[in-house]
Amino acid sequence: MKQLMLLAVATLICIGTVHADDADSAPKWRRGLVAHYFEDPTNWDGQWPDELSKPLDSAKNWTFTDYKYSRVEPTVNHLFIKKGWFSVRWIGYLNIKSPCRKNTSIKGNININPNNSTTCEFEMILPDGSRITRDLLTKTYQGYTGTVTSVHIRPKGNGNQNSLKVNGQSFLILNSLTYDITGPAITVKLYNDRINKRGRAMGQWWINIEVENGTINKANDDGAKKDKGALYSFRILADDGCRMTIDGKKVINDWHACWESSPKATRKSMPVKLKDGKHLVVIEYFQGQSLVSDDHDPIKMSWSCAKRGIANQLIPPSAFWHTASQLRNTE
Repeated sequence: MKQLMLLAVATLICIGTVHADDADSAPKWRRGLVAHYFEDPTNWDGQWPDELSKPLDSAKNWTFTDYKYSRVEPTVNHLFIKKGWFSVRWIGYLNIKSPCRKNTSIKGNININPNNSTTCEFEMILPDGSRITRDLLTKTYQGYTGTVTSVHIRPKGNGNQNSLKVNGQSFLILNSLTYDITGPAITVKLYNDRINKRGRAMGQWWINIEVENGTINKANDDGAKKDKGALYSFRILADDGCRMTIDGKKVINDWHACWESSPKATRKSMPVKLKDGKHLVVIEYFQGQSLVSDDHDPIKMSWSCAKRGIANQLIPPSAFWHTASQLRNTE
C-alpha cells in the first residue's frame, strides 16, 4: 500500500435519533465512517502511461480488486500523496438533524421590516421581563442596546441581506422561517441605519446579535416542529473517480480519472430529500496516476441545505456513524 496521509476537519452539529436498519440486532452506534482500502495492480500493467492523465483501460476493471485493510475515519476530507493506485470504500450512516444548535457561538445581523407584513415577527425579552416587540419599531423609536434573554424573529430578506454566523460558519436566514435564539446573556443592538427628514425608514431596522453558549432553533412556516424533511445537495471534489449512494440511491456517479485542477473535478448531486435520522451512505473513490512527484490527490465531500441554514461546507465528523458489522464486512 502506498503512503497516504489523512487530514480531517471537525465541526459540530446536533445528533439526531436512530432511523436506519443494520445487520446487528441491536446496533451500537460508533463515530466515524468505515474505510475499506484496496490496493490495485502495481503500475496497473502499463495501462496508465507516464504524463498521461487518461487511462487506457476502464477503472471498473481494476478497482476494488485486492483488499488490504479497514479502519475508521472521522470524515471524507483527505490528501493522498506519492504515486500509487488504490481504491477506497467508505460506508456508514449520515445523521440528519432538525434545526437546533445548542451551546453555540452566534454572531451577526438580521434585517427586520415591521411594516412589511404581520408575518415579520419580532420580540425580545429583557432580563427584567419587559419586552420589545415589532410594534415599537416606529419612525421615532430610538432603538435598544443591551442584553436580552431571548430573541424571536421572522426576518425580512434572504441570503446575503442577513449575515448570521453559528460557530464561525455562515448560517442561512430565510424569511419563510421563524427563529428563536436564547442564551445566558445575549448582547444585542437594535438600530435603524437609514434616517431622513421623515424619521427612520421602516425597512431598515436591524438587530445585531452576539452570544456564547446560545441556542438557535428554527420552525417551519406553520410553526410545527414535526420533521418534514429537507433537500440536501452534495458535492465531491476528487482526483480521481468518485461515486456516492444514500439509502441505496445513487446520487453521484463519475467513475473516471479527473485532475484536481479541472472544473470537472467537482461533482454535484441533485437535491435529495432527507428526514431526521441516520441514512445509509456509501462513498467510493479511486486514486490513479500522479502526474507530478508528490502530487496531491484529494477527495473532499461537502453538503448544503437552504432550509436547515447550511451553506456549502465540509460534512463534519459529528454527522457520520457506523456499526461493528460494517467494519467486519469488506464487501
